[in-house]
Amino acid sequence: MIYQRIAREYAPLPEPARKKRYTLDTYTPVLGAALRKRAIKELHKEAAKHTDPNDGRIPTCLPAEMTRIPPFSILSRKDMKQIIIEKGLIYQHSWGRMTLEGEQLTIFDEDTLLVLLALMLKNGNLCFQTSLHEICKLKKTVVRKDTAKAIWRSLRKIAKTLVDIEDNEIIKGKKHKIRGFFNLINKAMMRESVGKIYIELNDYFLEMMAPKLMTYMDLTERLELKGDITKALHRFLEGQSGFQISGSYQLGLFKLCGGLNMEDKDPKIMRWQIKNAIRKLIDTEYLKEASRINKNDTVLFWRVLRRKPIQRFSGYIPVQEPCT
Repeated sequence: MIYQRIAREYAPLPEPARKKRYTLDTYTPVLGAALRKRAIKELHKEAAKHTDPNDGRIPTCLPAEMTRIPPFSILSRKDMKQIIIEKGLIYQHSWGRMTLEGEQLTIFDEDTLLVLLALMLKNGNLCFQTSLHEICKLKKTVVRKDTAKAIWRSLRKIAKTLVDIEDNEIIKGKKHKIRGFFNLINKAMMRESVGKIYIELNDYFLEMMAPKLMTYMDLTERLELKGDITKALHRFLEGQSGFQISGSYQLGLFKLCGGLNMEDKDPKIMRWQIKNAIRKLIDTEYLKEASRINKNDTVLFWRVLRRKPIQRFSGYIPVQEPCT
């Protein structure tokens, strides 16, 4: 008996297994992932309300800040060949200030980013799998060796670029300053044997999907435009809510050129290039014939409201959890 008592004291039997208790922390990652997926799906459904499936429009988006203070430069082919890594490249306008660290981004990189954001809406998640064939199909280019290299280099440039932004937001009549820094792409991995690419976009895009923070546009219409300045002007106008609602907008020539990152050029060249871009937008039936630059260097825009444009959406609460 004494040995049994000693055994019970120094080698007690194991306690019965306790039932696992589930707390809110257990469900937080699952709920976060579900809310992110649901939010993007709801935005996609809302975009479908403004899209006719018969006309082949593909909705894409861009944060409103990046339409006013774009990180994309308008460079000639000669300048693109001589491009070097810039440290602290600053874009500063009346709308805010943006500083870039990394390689200088071009309009081609903006097209690549818009394609990725369109795929984000299509897949309903910040993390998705695509292919070179799908990206080239959306960009309306043929899959070639040079094309694949250009797209992969563009993805690397976007991922390596650190964006530091300062913007002003008006809430209930008061001006609030917004500051932040982020990378546009967290990671990109490609399996060359099958041409599959895994993309993970930054949570910044999810946070900007709140009301009035994201600008939606038609990717097909954007990629059909010819010329970097024409595309930059189209992006700028899509980000102006007054132009989207009323169909008219006016702005000083030099302020407009600042918003397009063209302020370092000769005034005569800028005036000619903006006139040429307006003419191209008129030819594509985006602007009316009355759009022009008057004698006082004021640029007047009138939009052809032949169909309801894709506008900003509401009804979404940002989620803080990271992408899984």
